[in-house]
Amino acid sequence: SVKPLHIEERLHYLVKVRDITDRKRLQDTLVNREAHLDVMLAATNAAFLSVDHRGIVQAFNPASLDVFGVPATQMQGAAVERLLPDVFHRRPDAHDNSTVAVAADYADGERYEVTLTSQDGRRFPATVMVRRGDVAGTPNYIVRVRDITEHKREQAEIALREKRVKILTDTTKAALIIVPQHGFIDAHTDNTSTIFAYDPTELKKIHITQLVPEVFSTEGDEIVLNAEFSDEDMHDTTGLRKHGVVFPATVMVKQERLDDHLVYIVRVRDISQRKNLENELRARKKRLETILNNAAEGIITFNEPAAIDIFNDAADKLFRCR
Repeated sequence: SVKPLHIEERLHYLVKVRDITDRKRLQDTLVNREAHLDVMLAATNAAFLSVDHRGIVQAFNPASLDVFGVPATQMQGAAVERLLPDVFHRRPDAHDNSTVAVAADYADGERYEVTLTSQDGRRFPATVMVRRGDVAGTPNYIVRVRDITEHKREQAEIALREKRVKILTDTTKAALIIVPQHGFIDAHTDNTSTIFAYDPTELKKIHITQLVPEVFSTEGDEIVLNAEFSDEDMHDTTGLRKHGVVFPATVMVKQERLDDHLVYIVRVRDISQRKNLENELRARKKRLETILNNAAEGIITFNEPAAIDIFNDAADKLFRCR
């Protein structure tokens, strides 16, 4: 700054120079931060509103127009209680001036789910968060609103898929087990506990070789699928229940990549009942053959085209057809 002065009737100038490097650096930093903030607010799909103590919208980001379904001309200066009637309510202050207050449920600055109605009458689920602060010494509210319609739809779809998967896994008699390469069980269906007689909490600490010892081998800290089980077909083998109880089982193993890591999906079915039935049928067949072959009469069975199916020793000796 320059100021003219007269000293002893002669003109002088008082020149004051101040180094404002720090101030300019601070200004540049603030401008840069404001630019970044503008970009962030423009890029987010959440609505941000700045509301003064009277409840009038002073500033907003572009997403606010889409969330509330109003043009920019109506958003500027809008009454916040019309946009968020469950969150804000109007009340007179001590001087009978109209101000807004935050409903008690939303006054703690946390995020809450609400159902809103846009200006075109569309009702949609949203999350709302209200933070109070001061702007130039005047109370002010920063409001964040996110339309979670798509999120809710995705959640409902995921829940439906999980329900379908649970129905499928609950109705099958086989155990389904997901095993990473370290060999310890990562996930399993409920009936895995029933088949192997372990509590669900115990299964988390069980190595897969403790359940199906013939299917996997170990190399160092990792498991290796034995070659005969690598074709993704069902194979007869044995399972091992708690306390070392062996039972006949069918096993199918499929290799998949989950989160870019190799995992094994192991399907195990207890076939004890089937094996018992097969053994009983074999025993019955053997008893029947013994009875037939020791009968004095010749006994022959034949099918509809009259071709002989079965005959006993007596029939063979009687007809001598060989």
